[in-house]
Amino acid sequence: MIFSALLLSQIVEWEILLEHRNLCPWEGGKRMVLLDSALVIANYALRDTNPLAVPFITSVDTGGNILWEVSLSSGDLAEPGWEIAEKIASDSPFVYVAGARFRENIPILNSLVHRVDLAGNILWSTGPKPSIWTGCASDVMTDPSGNLVYVGLQYDPLYCSYNIYLSSWDREGNQRWEIAYDYSHDDDFPLSACLDEQMDIYVGGCGGRPSCPNQIPIAMKVDRNGNLVWVKDFYEGFGNHTGYIQSVRAKNGALTVMGWACSGGIFVGKYRYDGSEIWSVFLNPQEFLEGEDMIVDDEYQYVSGFKDKNQFFALALDNQGQLLWETAIPSDTGFRGNKIVLDSLGNLFVGGYIFDAAGRREFTVAKLLASDGAMLWVYKRDNDVPGYDGDECLDLIPDQKGGVYALGRLWGMKPDPKKPCLYLAHIVDTTGDISEGAQSSQGLVLTPAPSGFLISGYEGEAQVYDPAGRLILTREIKGKALIGPLKPGVYFVVAGSQRAKVAVR
Repeated sequence: MIFSALLLSQIVEWEILLEHRNLCPWEGGKRMVLLDSALVIANYALRDTNPLAVPFITSVDTGGNILWEVSLSSGDLAEPGWEIAEKIASDSPFVYVAGARFRENIPILNSLVHRVDLAGNILWSTGPKPSIWTGCASDVMTDPSGNLVYVGLQYDPLYCSYNIYLSSWDREGNQRWEIAYDYSHDDDFPLSACLDEQMDIYVGGCGGRPSCPNQIPIAMKVDRNGNLVWVKDFYEGFGNHTGYIQSVRAKNGALTVMGWACSGGIFVGKYRYDGSEIWSVFLNPQEFLEGEDMIVDDEYQYVSGFKDKNQFFALALDNQGQLLWETAIPSDTGFRGNKIVLDSLGNLFVGGYIFDAAGRREFTVAKLLASDGAMLWVYKRDNDVPGYDGDECLDLIPDQKGGVYALGRLWGMKPDPKKPCLYLAHIVDTTGDISEGAQSSQGLVLTPAPSGFLISGYEGEAQVYDPAGRLILTREIKGKALIGPLKPGVYFVVAGSQRAKVAVR
């Protein structure tokens, strides 16, 4: 199997599980940011009593220690309802967290925006007028002046439908502007947003009901003062098919959009900021079914998604729209690449899930070379937590050392399927750092023994990782140490700066 060979190039340095915690399922945006050597995560707790959900912001250092947690609840808990934290944006040394609040006696969903410092102090909380139905944050972004741009939904009582809604607040919590756009007199949804170098805003999504085959793929531009500049539909570019604009990215004077058609096929196009086309391609609908995420650098566009024959894929296009490479991972029952990120070393990471033989999602992260798409390793997390039935990766942040911080959730089993668990892990790259034999170049020696192995040649603390890359034991080594009994497989030992692996029969 492909994983048995690739797993030897990474280990899970640490992982955190927070029970009854969930992450926003909405497309686009960030659920975590990295600031001052700490990961800050927008999440929410699910409860059986009122309120049914409570918003949280959680800070974890890069060593896997929880620094603090703060509830973002408005405090109005007497009324039945819920509050959630959805997306997060950085304005170092502060963060903005966007969420929503619902009260049953006032059936209006309200957007909420919070500004929080890196000690966990809430500086202010605000939102649009309480009488206006807004919510479901697709993205939140900041400009160099620290102004927040919020992208989500607004309910239109005239047509009983949702419009695309944008609003902006300054660092003091003053609303700068807001705008709602009705494309179809039906449900219009934003799926992705970005800022260009002039701080103008681009939004990609769909106009029409958010289910195939009823929606038109659209993108729109709003200037930095909240004025609508242009709206473009991509129906013809999709081969006269309906679909979605899934991702928009602005860089070096050009806007790149990526979407997918309901009948299959992935669209990628590059446009000037005035909306005029530079180039566009529609990739084979018989092969590429759906695009999930996109990232761009100075030269290329990288897309993740899934294709026919139950395969995950990542691909790269050059700045003329030519396909440079495509890499696929076969799976018996399918894979979905929710997130793709690029580090400063030229590595791509794709996070999502693979279905196992029982049809359960398995948290999966793949690492590729951006230059040619060569697969370096795949991490697949087994469903081994009692009470949970499947998991998936939703967000990634590279550690800029060849590894990645991966955020996701585990799904609760019946009869309690609404109680997911937040999962955060640091997956460390070990390519070129682990010796291929039982002895490292620095003196650490691993000698096979019955149902285990012997550690020697090292004095100090050592960590033992199982074949799936999870830490199972920390031991102080003095002279020699016998590790076991263990199940058959290839085990890793990390001893200071030394790495080695050994096969247990």
